Amino acid sequence: IRKLQAVDTLGSATVICTDKTGTLTTNQMTAQKIYADKKVINVTGVGYEPKGNFEHENTPINLKENEVFTQFFHTAVLCNDARLRRREVEETFRWEIQGDPTEGALIVAAEKAGYEKDIIEEKFPRVDEIPFNSKTRYMVTFNKTSQTQITAYCKGAPETILNMCTQIQQNGKIENLTQQTKDQILSNNYEMANQALRVLAFAYKNIEEENLEDFKEKIQKTNPQLVFVGLIGLIDPPREEAKQA
Repeated sequence: IRKLQAVDTLGSATVICTDKTGTLTTNQMTAQKIYADKKVINVTGVGYEPKGNFEHENTPINLKENEVFTQFFHTAVLCNDARLRRREVEETFRWEIQGDPTEGALIVAAEKAGYEKDIIEEKFPRVDEIPFNSKTRYMVTFNKTSQTQITAYCKGAPETILNMCTQIQQNGKIENLTQQTKDQILSNNYEMANQALRVLAFAYKNIEEENLEDFKEKIQKTNPQLVFVGLIGLIDPPREEAKQA
């Protein structure tokens, strides 16, 4: 500091603008909330280590026994290009994401629930995809789920995905998506967004393998009549030292 005037100016500053990602935050997106099957689930654990629990109304819940959450986490890991890897650094293990941090957070959440991406991908291999772009605001992968059937797994902005759906999977079955249910989903979306969470929606559709090309064209031009599964809220947690700084 060479000029006293600079000190005086700095002393009168009331706002400091700083980079957020990786500076104030850890740059490790983490899933915090899930809304599916009419339940709001809190997810514990921070960062990329797949260690944490799922709680519904402050009670631990096993999501592996629920068909809706099985479909939810299959969508999370199959409609996803990231990879979670454990790397040894100076005799300690560190969890790292190869790819997009947001997609990485989805894989971590799935692994916490017992759904391992590599195993699920081997069982349901990808045969085609529609990459995410900022105009459509969604991504779709097509995975072979039986001898003759392909499942389209879709993730994207909640309003966009919801407008592509005519049904919802809940209560152990597939039901028509009513306006009341849509309003309930949007209400949970806004609540998550107001908690500074980045929200993504999941949906899917089973199609015959021979109809794949027709469906790809349909999904980009008309309502593809997907089945809505749920929402997930993610946050890039602040660094512990950020508040002190």
